[in-house]
Amino acid sequence: ESEPRSLSLNVRPIPRRIAWTGEAGDSRWHNRLNWAGGRVPIEIDAVIIDTLGTSVIDATPAPIAFGSLELAGRGGRITLRVAAIVAGGTVTVNSRGVLRQEGLGELALSGSLNLVDDGKLTHAFNNLSFAHQLKLAIAGDLNMDPAARIEAKGLGFAGDTIGSQAGKGPGGGGPNGNRGGAWGG
Repeated sequence: ESEPRSLSLNVRPIPRRIAWTGEAGDSRWHNRLNWAGGRVPIEIDAVIIDTLGTSVIDATPAPIAFGSLELAGRGGRITLRVAAIVAGGTVTVNSRGVLRQEGLGELALSGSLNLVDDGKLTHAFNNLSFAHQLKLAIAGDLNMDPAARIEAKGLGFAGDTIGSQAGKGPGGGGPNGNRGGAWGG
């Protein structure tokens, strides 16, 4: 009589290359109908967003995850509005691509951040309160072409409206002024 044998299986999703189609017409990252194959990307997927016209894709307010992300921008300007990246690999923002953080979350990348040609990294405009920032955690490298930009100029918050208190935090403006900083470009 033989001893019973056991088999242990580790079941994981298969990484897929997922392309943005925008077919739902609402520009929402979290809508599965906007993705080829009808599935929102997960932390192991290779994601490509390439559109012919000008597109603003909304990945707010919930965080997003992917294995890699490429904003191609070959046919038009692509802006990806993102609140937070909880599991992201390498991100490549190509020519005419914009990765814009909205909110106070963190963009956590286990890979590199590549800003190619005139690719841009920025955050949304702050008015009178600290509502948006660039908060990056990049395990890999930050690679930038000479024309690429990380932009925060004019995006700090002003402080109070009567001019007695300067804005606070990185890029904070003086009284009644929205001044920030910029690097590159």
